[in-house]
Amino acid sequence: MKKALLILAYTCLLYGCAQKGKTVIVMTSGEVSLAGTTLTVKPGTTHTEQTQKYASGVNNIDIKDFPAATSASIGETGLYVLNLKNDTLVGSLQNFAAGEGANKISQEELKKKVDSLQSLVVGQNASAMNHNFFIPPGKAQLITSNMEAQVYGPYVKTPSTVSGNAEVYKFYTNKQVRETIEKLTKMMVAE
Repeated sequence: MKKALLILAYTCLLYGCAQKGKTVIVMTSGEVSLAGTTLTVKPGTTHTEQTQKYASGVNNIDIKDFPAATSASIGETGLYVLNLKNDTLVGSLQNFAAGEGANKISQEELKKKVDSLQSLVVGQNASAMNHNFFIPPGKAQLITSNMEAQVYGPYVKTPSTVSGNAEVYKFYTNKQVRETIEKLTKMMVAE
């Protein structure tokens, strides 16, 4: 009986007995296994995402076999992205409210988009308040307090529409964003 109560207490501590807690979306190249609050990374070449839930009282995750970090901090209640890839992740809140809008953008809008992306890949203007993120390897970042938000990682397509006022975030590797900048720059007309 004592053993069953201890297991129940541990489960409640680790995963939370209530809705409050922390959800961590682990993005890696390879595989991740979980033992308590320790994540072990098995390197590979395939992008994988794994969602882990933790109780409010868990503030740190131990990381094994990842060169960039041995632990990650998850202090506040909310939804986190933990980057266990070898490249920085950048991402932002997606605006589906704009709907089917225009298919063409002006040169000025294109230049603003390129400038914004160039700033993001070096971590400028990235903040939770701006709803955009710069997450170096081995770091966890609080994305939102909305535990129902949807997060899509690199190499994963986002839906073209969402129902209601869904909160959707999309992340890319810095390499992907630099490739996008290169393509967009070629589309700009020289002045």
